[in-house]
Amino acid sequence: MTQHVRTHAHLPGRTRFARARHRSLLRTVLDLAALRRQRLELGRMDAHMLEDIGVSREQAASEASRPVWDAPGYWTT
Repeated sequence: MTQHVRTHAHLPGRTRFARARHRSLLRTVLDLAALRRQRLELGRMDAHMLEDIGVSREQAASEASRPVWDAPGYWTT
């Protein structure tokens, strides 16, 4: 007796869902990489640059030292 196995490729709805989930994961990874780059750059700014953007050295150091998974709250809403 032969068994037939259906794969996700045969289910159009699931294929779209899998693609959307993949894009979502990719978007998350890219966003976290951008956050890491921004925090590193913030940590490299000199006093004049920080003054221009209205951030103190302490605020910049605090933000730059946060781990990448500690994303701003508005990212999760």
